[in-house]
Amino acid sequence: MNVVIIGGGIAGIAAAYCLSNDGHKVAVYEKLKKSNWGGLAYLLENEEIKMFKKIGLDDELYAIANPIDTQNKLNTQGKVIETAKNSRAVCIPRNELLKIFISHLNKNIIKYGKSFAAFKFDPHHNITHACFSDNTHYAGDVFIAADGINSPVRRLLIGSQPFSPVRMQEVINVIPLSKIKNHGFCLNEAVKFMSDEGGLAVGVAPTRNSIIWYIQFDVQKYQILNGQAKSIHEFSLDVTRLWDKRIKNLIEHTDFSSSYIVNNVYVKNISKLHYHNLAFCGESAHKFLTLVNVGVGEAIGDALIVKRLLHKCDDKLNNIPTNVFKDYDKGRIGALLKQYNKNKDSLNKFLQPLKVAYGK
Repeated sequence: MNVVIIGGGIAGIAAAYCLSNDGHKVAVYEKLKKSNWGGLAYLLENEEIKMFKKIGLDDELYAIANPIDTQNKLNTQGKVIETAKNSRAVCIPRNELLKIFISHLNKNIIKYGKSFAAFKFDPHHNITHACFSDNTHYAGDVFIAADGINSPVRRLLIGSQPFSPVRMQEVINVIPLSKIKNHGFCLNEAVKFMSDEGGLAVGVAPTRNSIIWYIQFDVQKYQILNGQAKSIHEFSLDVTRLWDKRIKNLIEHTDFSSSYIVNNVYVKNISKLHYHNLAFCGESAHKFLTLVNVGVGEAIGDALIVKRLLHKCDDKLNNIPTNVFKDYDKGRIGALLKQYNKNKDSLNKFLQPLKVAYGK
């Protein structure tokens, strides 16, 4: 079966890996150039690692990612509030995670610099071709939209998703280990410093080559003037002025020109994950409150359901039914809503004063 995937991020590449392993002819079209890869690092925990085990990539994940044996919640002065040992979590940069999947795909399966423009349809409203802004178009039996939270595909076929803002925003920072020798953190430990008043935290998660650190903050209590390096630097200093000295050390070694602000939002309603012979995967289908690591696991979950549904109709290669994805919504929405409620509980705990959230 010919599968056209629009979007070459985690969701699109995970789908390409799962479907090509099942014998489908897969092509991925990504709007960015390969040289523009970047983004977050992921702290993947037990539930996400289980998903990698399901698709047979857990050993490769452990071989490349930095193992996180202990996760600690601390107060602002570094005293342990809560600890989780033998966590079996890992921290890995986004580009390294993508490479794990891509190393198993045929060469040239991903076409870069392909910005989606439109579709061609048959008389039954099935999609026959995906069209791109460079005047190219590609035929497929089925299509997958993995083109992110602001999905142009979803906007065209269904309409814009209604988003709600989240009270927690984040500032993400990266320091190469070569730039900070005496950082004071264990390289196999992730920590999060929590404000006594709630609604403010500083997290530190090491990869094998860098320190990823971030500030989570309640936008009703704290504000950054803009996304410029100077404003982020000043904000970081201001909100952590009396905190553990290790945080000041991180700030001193950070090049804030590479920092960025994550404006968290979530989808109000998760009601439709497909359109005829097209399935939405990843953030084009659903967006959680926070926790990008959860998004990685759920993107793989999307790919596995799509793989199962296509496997059922694989013997109908020349007569793909209009309702090929009719069970996709049934198979995913319940699990997604369960995860949504779990993340919502985590956010509410973050907003609470420390003595309420942790009983200290």
